Amino acid sequence: MEVKNFKDCEDVKIEEFPFRGQMRKVIGTSVRWLSRQGDDGHGYPEYGLRYFTIQPGGEIPIHNHFYH
Repeated sequence: MEVKNFKDCEDVKIEEFPFRGQMRKVIGTSVRWLSRQGDDGHGYPEYGLRYFTIQPGGEIPIHNHFYH
């Protein structure tokens, strides 16, 4: 397992996020992937640890997580 400082991970701005077949707008939010493992076939890791930064007034739309 690799251990990283969150500052050493790329800070990626999130523009939109899927929910029930529709892309929903994300406001003022970014993510840093601290670890990833596996792939669900759609580019999303099966397991992962993320560090979110949400600016004042930022929003993540309603969504759900599919866990095994």
